[in-house]
Amino acid sequence: MTSKYLTIGATGAIGHAFASALQDAGLHATLLVRDRRKAIALFGNTNGFTIVEGDVNDTALLHSIAEGVDFIFHGANASHEHWAKAMPVMTRNVINAAEHSRAPVIFPGNNYNFGQTEQPISEITPFNPSVPLGKVRVDLEKMLQRAADQDGE
Repeated sequence: MTSKYLTIGATGAIGHAFASALQDAGLHATLLVRDRRKAIALFGNTNGFTIVEGDVNDTALLHSIAEGVDFIFHGANASHEHWAKAMPVMTRNVINAAEHSRAPVIFPGNNYNFGQTEQPISEITPFNPSVPLGKVRVDLEKMLQRAADQDGE
């Protein structure tokens, strides 16, 4: 049985890489994008993809397209000037859709959480953000972890 994926933000750099990997593996996915034409231009051959134009803040749409998926890739993003306010709302929307569909959320990491460090970063490196966006990023990951912990009980 093939897993079903919902890829949010598939026209962004990381979302595009994730969706391309799914496509290369012959897997199917629903792509939530803000610009359908951009998605078609990026992917060319959209076989295996269902492209849905919309916004992660449209919670009814998000719940609808998350129904029946096995995994949700959270690649939604906002511009830096709106990031601190927009990302927690978008992440909460993704969590709610994941709880509704009972699908785990895949959330790509980055180094904002760790600040400047001379040591290699690993799964056990403690958070130590040194910039405001890093603090928001830590809050997002903690929000996702709390949701995953609650779901596991």
